[in-house]
Amino acid sequence: MNPNIARNGKSFRGAGRYYLHDKAPARDGNEPVVHPKTDQRVSFIDTRNLVNDDPEQAIDEMWATAAMQDGLKEAAGIKRGGRKCDDPVKSVSLSWHPSETPTHDQMIEAADGFLKHMGWQEHQVLMVGHDDTPHKHVHLIINRVHPDTGRTLNDWQEQKRSQAWALEYEKEHGRIWCEKRLETEKERDTAIPRKDFDVMREASVPFVEDQRSKAERDKDDWKELRAEQRDERIAFFDDGKQAFKDARSAVYQEVREDYRPDWREYFRDKAEREVEAEQASTTAIGRALFFAKAGELDKAWEAFGNRDAVRDAVAAEFDGRREALRTEQVRDLRERQTATLDALRVEREEAYRQLLDRQSVERAELRIEQAQGERVPPGERTPEPRERPPANENGMAPVPGVAKPQPEKAATKAPEIDLAAELPVAALVPTVEPTPSPVLRDPTDVREADRGAETMITGASDAGAGMIGSLATYVADQLAETFAPTPPEVREAQAKALAKAEAERPPPEPENPFLKHQSAADNKARTEKDEKDRDDYWIERAREREP
Repeated sequence: MNPNIARNGKSFRGAGRYYLHDKAPARDGNEPVVHPKTDQRVSFIDTRNLVNDDPEQAIDEMWATAAMQDGLKEAAGIKRGGRKCDDPVKSVSLSWHPSETPTHDQMIEAADGFLKHMGWQEHQVLMVGHDDTPHKHVHLIINRVHPDTGRTLNDWQEQKRSQAWALEYEKEHGRIWCEKRLETEKERDTAIPRKDFDVMREASVPFVEDQRSKAERDKDDWKELRAEQRDERIAFFDDGKQAFKDARSAVYQEVREDYRPDWREYFRDKAEREVEAEQASTTAIGRALFFAKAGELDKAWEAFGNRDAVRDAVAAEFDGRREALRTEQVRDLRERQTATLDALRVEREEAYRQLLDRQSVERAELRIEQAQGERVPPGERTPEPRERPPANENGMAPVPGVAKPQPEKAATKAPEIDLAAELPVAALVPTVEPTPSPVLRDPTDVREADRGAETMITGASDAGAGMIGSLATYVADQLAETFAPTPPEVREAQAKALAKAEAERPPPEPENPFLKHQSAADNKARTEKDEKDRDDYWIERAREREP
């Protein structure tokens, strides 16, 4: 099986003229092209998703479908836009080996399987079978414009997908004619599975994340927060459109119910008057008496010779009454809708102002968090404080799963001392002033070397503060043990709990070689960059000192 997908074309009639007839004879020189009218090489014709079975009419139908692409999208409720399909003709040929002799039904079945595999089974197709070559083959003239939705056919990686279908087709029929497809399949089988790449990528995410600079992380936080706030504002306006629409509809229904009795009375009076007019129109005297009762003597005299005078007078009367009632209802509807929508508009404006104020607070909180070095995701800007477990008499949190020991007899306890009140932590941790970073002669020319030096100094300051904090914590623990020693029963229970937790800890996962090589490459690149920045910095300093 050999599928061949030709380049997309623009003319359905040109494709039909070529595939539905015999080939044009060879010509010499500048002789005009003669398109043959015979179709001896056509063995069969079949259609898919077309109303017409006649090939010429089917070609015209596909052309009309492609021309109405925008109208089809609009009828299907699809947003108009995007690129128009200027080349709607797709031609595909399916060829068998010369030794194979498939029947027409088998060729049509193979064509249907090909269309289903490619996801084109809903498009319009004209199948044309040829027998003018040693190998049987069928041509598919496909309309790239969907007949219902107007969307353009998805032909992404069509060559690769068609070859995959051909390989499966040959496997099903017991003979592989193209060995090259097997080599491609073998390469796919021996390649690293996609799931392994996913595992390696997921495992490398923490490492890659740690290598990113703080500026990049802050930039991502702002991008995420802005996108979240933009979506929130868009949703607010969408809700506002629906709210105004519902308000107008509710007022319309209310006014309609209020005026329903007036319209009922109008139609009742009209029916009665029309019956009365019909009875008075039978004779000239009756028409005259009808107007005489109303005091209209001129119309009574004219009614003698006009059989429709009474009917016209009643129709004109109720036309005016209907127009007056409709005008009153429309005026009342507009007044009520205006009042309702004005009140809703004020409410929505206040809600939008509150939304903007809250988003402004979120942006301010993000600035504070970034300044303090706290990277909180935008969805967790205001986390609730966690409830800490109650402490025992020694100021230590109870160990989970261990009951508090009860002494057998009363013992003299050392006086309790509140370390937080007697000895503040601030007194134990001295204030460390960060070392100022060097400043170049030109403040506007901030170089990478200065940034590296500033980062090294800040890192050293942070390390020193961490060591002093650890020392202060150790001193506080020793003072607590001196004034309020922990009972031996509690210490034993805590030791058992820690040993149990250590035993139940899962074994460490095997080291990922991908992370190892990636870490080594990143460290090497970072070292080379630091050396180059340092050399460039001192070279620039030497140039500045030159007279």
